[in-house]
Amino acid sequence: MLTIFSCKKKEEPVDPCTNGFLDPGEQGVDCGGSCAPCNSIPPSFLDFTLNGSDVLVTDKSLQFNGTDYILSMSNDSIFITLNLGSNPSPGAYTPTLSGTSCTYNGIPYPNISNASHVISHHDSINQLLSGYFDIDFSRTGFTDTLHITNGVFEYMPY
Repeated sequence: MLTIFSCKKKEEPVDPCTNGFLDPGEQGVDCGGSCAPCNSIPPSFLDFTLNGSDVLVTDKSLQFNGTDYILSMSNDSIFITLNLGSNPSPGAYTPTLSGTSCTYNGIPYPNISNASHVISHHDSINQLLSGYFDIDFSRTGFTDTLHITNGVFEYMPY
């Protein structure tokens, strides 16, 4: 004679705010509704062209040093720092020359011309800045110019 017993363990209730599913009333998986608010901050983005070619940026940051907003971007061949100045309000501006620089393939390009940037959005609550930029960098005594165009930065945290 074979006797089989089965015991069912009482299942613990699963918190709908941590179950990994989009439950009724939630605005996102495990957020919104009766759960904690969803993170509505989109990912930051930065892109530009160098002499007409798209550049892949591997490092980007926006710092507020107490006075100015400093936008930095780089990859293995270029490093650019733009001093966006002290006014984060939407509008068109000329980058502050002090603190604006470019190094390309290890060579500094200290001369700046045709520089402009636009602040398109400033979210002071989440400390995010978005906008556009164009700038030319050159070297004294050389004919090469780095034309930085179609620059865009979106939702950059500072």
